[in-house]
Amino acid sequence: MLNFAGMSKKLISFLFLLSIAAACRQSTEDPVAGAEHEIKEEIHGLTALNEEIKNNPGDAELYYSRADLYLLNGKTLEGLADLENAIALDSSQAYFYLRLADELIQTENKELQLPDSKRAIETLLRFLKREPGNEKVSQKLVDLYIYTKQNEAALDLLQSMIDQKPYHPLAYFKRGFIFKSLGDTAAAIRAFRKASEQDPSYFEAYMQLGLLHNRSQPQLALQYYDNALDLRPESKEALYAKARLLQDLKKYEEAKKIYREMVRIDAQDEQIFYNLGYLYYEQDSLEKAERNFNIAIGLNPAFDFAYYARGVVRESLGKIAEAVSDYQNALRINPEHRYAREALEELKKKN
Repeated sequence: MLNFAGMSKKLISFLFLLSIAAACRQSTEDPVAGAEHEIKEEIHGLTALNEEIKNNPGDAELYYSRADLYLLNGKTLEGLADLENAIALDSSQAYFYLRLADELIQTENKELQLPDSKRAIETLLRFLKREPGNEKVSQKLVDLYIYTKQNEAALDLLQSMIDQKPYHPLAYFKRGFIFKSLGDTAAAIRAFRKASEQDPSYFEAYMQLGLLHNRSQPQLALQYYDNALDLRPESKEALYAKARLLQDLKKYEEAKKIYREMVRIDAQDEQIFYNLGYLYYEQDSLEKAERNFNIAIGLNPAFDFAYYARGVVRESLGKIAEAVSDYQNALRINPEHRYAREALEELKKKN
């Protein structure tokens, strides 16, 4: 076999794991609330709603309904203004505030000078002053604090939620997520364990515990992945995590068994065949490695790492022209593919 030092580091096994991430987008400034807007009567149902509001100007639900109609039709400023109108008329409805906060953080339009997440946070705080223990509003505010990296504020609010209701697996899980993001692994583990103890069906908590124990206590990590798989036997996330850990532990046969099971679940996932190819390469089963990389490329012709990996295998098999073609294809797809470029340079030196 041709020398290819560092193959285990260079052939990256793709592993997509759960992570909690906020799906919010920022915007910029305050809308003009309560202003009169000239809207063409092209929105179906708008004329009737306008008439109802004219006859019942104190009905908050009518303003909420018109806000919904505006927002569905892309009239963002008008929708935000009517949500504020609804709140002004009836400040006791949590869903008014939640909808306004959602719109503020999900809409980004600099031309309209829409507000950013700060305004969304202020909206939720306004309601919590009225009703401090509201669960839905508190959870939404925690998510916004996490999104804006106000970790101390998020932890304080989560502690308040736990103080009000000691059984709160979601609050403990979110504490774990924050501590993990801060690099406090011990605190994160304690929080995720608490979440799983309070709710033994908490799949995501087991996954996070597995990830946090991968290096320090791999056998314990495998147990956590098994707990997750007991809950969701066909979870690709959990199967990938367990197979990758077994792979890192050089338990290749066990890892291959899991990947083959994953093929039964989803035979169109190129990552599975890529990882199988990697394992066969590690075991010097070069023809089997090549076949699996062939399948991965067939499923995804733009899979640059699969071309590179197949090139490595073909170079090892003495198929130099084909290896060169694979490295070139990897670079054609991804001109920044350093390993493919280095492999070509090495071949030029040898030949």
